[in-house]
Amino acid sequence: MGKPVIYFLLFANLAFSAVAQSNFVTCSNGQTCTPHYDCPDITAMTSKGHLTPEEKQYLKSKHCNKVKVLNYFCCGNEAPQPKPTVTEPLPKTTVTQSSAKQFFPEPPACGSYQQDRIYGGQNTNIDDYPWVAQILYSRPRRSIGIHCGGSLINQRWVLTAAHCDIMIKQRVNYDIVGVRLGDWDTRTNPDCQQLVNERVCNVQYVEVPVEKIISHEGYDMHSRNQYNDIALLKLQRDVVYTDWIKPICLPLTSDLRDIDYTGHSLDVAGFGKTSETENSSPVMKRLDIDGIARNKCQQYYSTQNVNLDDSQICAGGKKDEDSCNGDSGGPLMKYGNFPNSLAAYYMLVGIVSFGPINCGTQDAPGVYTRVSEYMDWIENKVQNS
Repeated sequence: MGKPVIYFLLFANLAFSAVAQSNFVTCSNGQTCTPHYDCPDITAMTSKGHLTPEEKQYLKSKHCNKVKVLNYFCCGNEAPQPKPTVTEPLPKTTVTQSSAKQFFPEPPACGSYQQDRIYGGQNTNIDDYPWVAQILYSRPRRSIGIHCGGSLINQRWVLTAAHCDIMIKQRVNYDIVGVRLGDWDTRTNPDCQQLVNERVCNVQYVEVPVEKIISHEGYDMHSRNQYNDIALLKLQRDVVYTDWIKPICLPLTSDLRDIDYTGHSLDVAGFGKTSETENSSPVMKRLDIDGIARNKCQQYYSTQNVNLDDSQICAGGKKDEDSCNGDSGGPLMKYGNFPNSLAAYYMLVGIVSFGPINCGTQDAPGVYTRVSEYMDWIENKVQNS
């Protein structure tokens, strides 16, 4: 990443004073309108990932903030949603939605964003992007190193790029051995950040060995097109979700898979180089980039003998704005209110694949593997591995 375009979001507490109390619904039975992460009943329900229709209705009934970008729920001593009494056998029903929902969490159990934090430029806060993974490699005659990123998609699986497995192994003989989760500053463990009114510290990061590496069968490291640049890492054990380790949402339904991201504001995050001449960043960085139409992107890559297809997304292309080396395999994300969601959340749109030789070249967008094109492949591998 080069020098970013700096912009700022307002403090959430200042926003609250501007929108007034009318944005919050009055809770009954002595309950209070509370952020979802501070409500044990809500977090217990959502942490399991898949929600039943009854649980979704319960969450909807407890949602107490009219501003959809914030997940606030009526919280207190009231017991979670009562189980329905079954008086007769239920008839068998035909499943019409993607069975991927059996394996992957749905919002608000994924893609959550702590809105009440300072946000600006390419800096992240200590609890931002808790799904960002760092991939650990064994290196001949050297210590364990980190050379790619990834995204936690459930308690057992991390999604990354196939070139992070095949190309790195072939070219420098590095082998993927594990994944680090919950890290924000590679210089310290645990990490702390001084915010305006508080000092926030996380817990020690977690390193989990990788049990199985599944790179896409159609990936060819020698191809300039880099189609099928996607891989799954199965961890040796389930990870426990915390404030610092959470999954990102996937495009599980057809309406989410069909979104055209041209002109959309997208996020990339990772520990890659902050400019073409600098080393990897010790602190997680992020950048806001725009989705680019594929035909416009193709104009540049045709000069490089690269042919793009529907399985790829282009983004960036402004001077000094790009994901750089070290961000390979990391997430390209969209934050927003998606269909049928209670509130805004992050969804995984792409995986960092490749870009121009010089990071942040004007009119040379980065290329990302489009996750929605591979949901059937992802589901099949997770279900059968």
